Amino acid sequence: SLRRAEVILHGLTEVAPDFTPAWLAMAYVQIYGKNYEGAIAAARQALKLDPESSEAMLFLTVCMMTTGDFNSAGTYLGEVR
Repeated sequence: SLRRAEVILHGLTEVAPDFTPAWLAMAYVQIYGKNYEGAIAAARQALKLDPESSEAMLFLTVCMMTTGDFNSAGTYLGEVR
């Protein structure tokens, strides 16, 4: 199902590139597929679109912690408060 979801979300982000929930869902699918760099890129895009999104910040933090980038994760986690 992950591959199917990825295809759907890729299409959705192409058609509606400003739709933050699609980017968060893409990050979710990417991290489950162990594509951590893709997950970070999708989470960063979601945060770029909605800088006030706690969900995007937390998801980016989770992605960074998964890759061992604890310093950057701590920076974003501090912003969530």
